[in-house]
Amino acid sequence: PAAVRPGSEKLMATIDKINREGRSRIFFAGEGIDPEYAMRREMLSPAYTTQWKDIPAAFMR
Repeated sequence: PAAVRPGSEKLMATIDKINREGRSRIFFAGEGIDPEYAMRREMLSPAYTTQWKDIPAAFMR
């Protein structure tokens, strides 16, 4: 593991506390201000490879 700087635990705890108030309120400059698109995993369907048999069908007369 990388060497830990003195006080970094306190800094990381502070950043975590701020970010709990809202996603990405504070971040490291190395992360960039416009991160590349990434799919939000919490929005992923349990059957992300949907099968035709799982799609409901509706018929009209």
